[in-house]
Amino acid sequence: MSHSTVCTSRTVIPVLGAVVLIVCVLTLSAYPPHTIHRWSAQLSSTYSNVSQGHDHFNSSSSWKPLQLPKTCELTEADRLKSLYEWCEQNNISSSPISKQSIRENFKDVYVDDKYKVMYCHIPKTGCTNWKKYLILMSGRTKYTKLREIRGSDAHGKLFADNVRTLAEYSDAERSHILRTYFKFMFVRHPLTRLLSAYRNKFEKANNPTFEWFRRKILIYNNIDSHSENPLTFTHFLLYLTDPEGKNMHVNEHWQSYQELCHPCRIKYDYIGHVETMTEDVKAILTKISAPYQFPVQQSTSDEYVEEYYNSLSTHLVTRVIQRYHDDFAAFKYNC
Repeated sequence: MSHSTVCTSRTVIPVLGAVVLIVCVLTLSAYPPHTIHRWSAQLSSTYSNVSQGHDHFNSSSSWKPLQLPKTCELTEADRLKSLYEWCEQNNISSSPISKQSIRENFKDVYVDDKYKVMYCHIPKTGCTNWKKYLILMSGRTKYTKLREIRGSDAHGKLFADNVRTLAEYSDAERSHILRTYFKFMFVRHPLTRLLSAYRNKFEKANNPTFEWFRRKILIYNNIDSHSENPLTFTHFLLYLTDPEGKNMHVNEHWQSYQELCHPCRIKYDYIGHVETMTEDVKAILTKISAPYQFPVQQSTSDEYVEEYYNSLSTHLVTRVIQRYHDDFAAFKYNC
């Protein structure tokens, strides 16, 4: 089975890679051609500037659509091979995971003993449906279909009462799970994931938790947090790319994949991509022999990527991509 993804050159050094990423936008093989996003010819000058060590750009400049060459294809095995090669090249620790590390960093890694499955949850990558699926797999509830379970239940008491985290097991049990269970996670093009988080949590939601973040982000941008001023996508990204790095750890919806799932420390058996969700879900369900159906839905944020990112300055997009460089490189979302 092959998957459409964005190609990369292994010879590109990290700084160049961070800039080349600006040109990249996910290619969704399952979507009609008019929804496949293409990016800016103007970025060739940005590439040149950063490759020469220049990090100051015209903040008023914005990028325009460009037809890109066709994408490469990576098989399931190649995705894993590429990831672990990246881990080795960057000397990311693959030492045994301590009990303290498990407790602190792997609280969102979930386990089902019946089907011998371990899943790392990353927000905005289809995790609500996967958490519903784990509830079904537990066999401890009255539900038999995903649609019967509310989204709030997948993130609330029903889930907590029926699905265990990796941190809840003994040392010996954890070692057995990490060695023998089928371990998987899903990733998504980092730019699209950030847009999805912004639209869901700040444009649409009326959630007290994110109201606190809204005010914090407005204050960071020197805007009266008690006014009716909207929190724009630019405000959001400026906050995330704070040069001192003070704002990245505060919420899982914009934490990096490395910080959430530690793929260089846990040897996953399958890395699914939201862009190939239909194929990947089918492959995973076949591997774990689970009997339940898993409906795949297209995120509406994918339809707005071009609109939102074309409104940003080249400098800001560069900052975003540099901040998430490891996610782009490790999961082959860089050109």
